Amino acid sequence: MRHNNLFKMQDLFMNPSLAGVFPQFRTVPNHRVHSFAEVEQRMLDHLSGVLGGTKQGRGELTVQGIHSQVLRQVQGLKASIEALFNNTGGVVQGLRNNTNLYLPYATLGQIGSLDTVAKKTQAIKQVLDNLAFNPDFQGRVATTSQYSQSYLKLQEAWKKRVGFKE
Repeated sequence: MRHNNLFKMQDLFMNPSLAGVFPQFRTVPNHRVHSFAEVEQRMLDHLSGVLGGTKQGRGELTVQGIHSQVLRQVQGLKASIEALFNNTGGVVQGLRNNTNLYLPYATLGQIGSLDTVAKKTQAIKQVLDNLAFNPDFQGRVATTSQYSQSYLKLQEAWKKRVGFKE
């Protein structure tokens, strides 16, 4: 799987055609903290897109299919969604700076055509890996005095895997 840095944060998180894969921001937020209601609404919008559901009333999501299958899909997404929203500050900063992402996709259409919950979850995980290891998000190249040796090893492995060039 070959990675590239063709896409930036705004390409994924401010692109209505990718609402079924990534939570969407309508504008670049100018603040770091989001209200619980705003985050909850983004999560509901995201789940609606990923699961092919419709929003009903206030905070209700209706999905088609077997209940247990949908519940498994939501549980499969839970860790990624929580990690994404727990890193909202990094996402907002990345949106503000329109930071490059290292991803294994050649076109936005390829990302938009991800058709299973597992593939969509993998795409979110790849963005989370960028948030964690991409020095462009940190605004500096990590040095041993800034991070633990185990983190640096993980970061170096990520850089090698995605072909990151400094």
